[in-house]
Amino acid sequence: MHHLARKSTLPAIEITADDVIAYGSKRSQQPSVREAKIWLRNGKADIEEKVREIIVRYLDEVFDELSVSLGYPDRRVQEQYEALENTISEAVDEYADSIAKTHLGSSNDDVQMLAVVQHSLDHQSFKACFLFENEFGEMPTGLKDRVVTNRTARVHVICDGGELSAEVIVSSTCEHGEDFFVPENKCD
Repeated sequence: MHHLARKSTLPAIEITADDVIAYGSKRSQQPSVREAKIWLRNGKADIEEKVREIIVRYLDEVFDELSVSLGYPDRRVQEQYEALENTISEAVDEYADSIAKTHLGSSNDDVQMLAVVQHSLDHQSFKACFLFENEFGEMPTGLKDRVVTNRTARVHVICDGGELSAEVIVSSTCEHGEDFFVPENKCD
């Protein structure tokens, strides 16, 4: 029987004499294979420590990138993220239909999105405002570039007893009461 507490290791990084030689050639050096192997052997402990420091320093970025394809490790967060994403997508599609334009693309700040997800996990009812840029317009025909005719910069999300809804904010300014959750206290 396997236990979750059991240590799990990922594949090790292999640094070879060829890596040392490639490094040297970028710096006008030409170490031999023998010199490279000796250098690696003499610096093994230091190299392992430095590689570990670098990996640990950038591990969050690696996990952030993997979360796009693998989802978040906390199933509740992933499910709520998907629910929020779907709710916003529906609102964006409804807005596109209302102006008779095609939705050409979106971009958002994932940190703000995750803050709203966490807020929604902690509160059954809330209102939130955060950056979620959208472009609407005409799809390209032939070699023509797409034509952007409308842009929006944010969305309002409302959660009422666990039920999510969203609204694309059209105006250039965003006004709301203090009852809105605004990640990072920004709404611009």
